[in-house]
Amino acid sequence: MCCTARAGPSASAPDWVVQLSVGGDGKRVAVHVGGCRSAGRHARSVSRDQVMRGLAEGVEPCTLCRPDTELGSF
Repeated sequence: MCCTARAGPSASAPDWVVQLSVGGDGKRVAVHVGGCRSAGRHARSVSRDQVMRGLAEGVEPCTLCRPDTELGSF
């Protein structure tokens, strides 16, 4: 059975996360749907508006969980 990008529903998983660079500069690397396993340890919970703004500013959407598709506006 193949792995899925998004984990099942979890009471502790945020709706949206932003993945930050490892270098400590806080640069946004990608946006993800909450629970996406590819977000890694350097991810922070964000609001829907912050995800929309990040996508508009050129932050890459995750190719596995497709937050841009889930938002329905990109």
